[in-house]
Amino acid sequence: MLFEPGTPANTIATVPTRSFRFVIDPPLLSQLVMYPLRGIASLINDLASTPHGLTITLVYPDYLAERRNTQPPSLLEGHVCVAETDADIPPYRLSEEVPLEKKSPNARAALALVALANAVQADGIVTDSEFLVGARHPLYQHHRVRLIPPAEFGDVLERCAHGHGIFWSATEPSRNYPQDVYYQLLHPKGRKMARWFNRVSSSLTPPDHHENVRNATLNRYGFILYSRDMVRFYELQLDHFTRRGLYRRFGGMLAY
Repeated sequence: MLFEPGTPANTIATVPTRSFRFVIDPPLLSQLVMYPLRGIASLINDLASTPHGLTITLVYPDYLAERRNTQPPSLLEGHVCVAETDADIPPYRLSEEVPLEKKSPNARAALALVALANAVQADGIVTDSEFLVGARHPLYQHHRVRLIPPAEFGDVLERCAHGHGIFWSATEPSRNYPQDVYYQLLHPKGRKMARWFNRVSSSLTPPDHHENVRNATLNRYGFILYSRDMVRFYELQLDHFTRRGLYRRFGGMLAY
């Protein structure tokens, strides 16, 4: 097997994991080192190199690639685990509630990705397959399989980092901003709101209007973005440990 499945005997569910695995659809691996997704590869690299950082492993099914190539891009070297064969991957049976046409031409490769994700207890499948992404919600509901379009992968990695107090971005190269200003200066939505306030602040009268708008755009909206990241982070953690037989851990943090 590519990985030994985690069990209650070797997994401590009281501590959030710093190791994440994602199965990546073969055509997308090379795209992670090219614009506009290059920031994702840089973030994976930087998270692994920092003290007390995160380990992000991309599981690459070489047996599903049109052109076999076990050499990952240099920027991702050391972060890609190549599965050369599916000989050790058991078949996976989907629920009848998942609306997938199993006789579709794209079905074999798509279902093979799901089977691999189940076998290695992956935290998600990065794919742009319309066959799978179109059924992402039923797949998650019935099988806890998380489908991640490539445009959303950077956001998922940012949640993993933010939950551990590392406020880095997959779209901005700077690694020097603390949490206090991250959402106002680096987060795409928070930065947009902050720039809008800077444009209109001089026209806000009387003074209490200025303070109320400043508080809403620079403080409260940043807290909303942070809360959203924390909810998504603990969803990832709950799924991670539930796959290993440790049911409903981190439910208290999610409720909070």
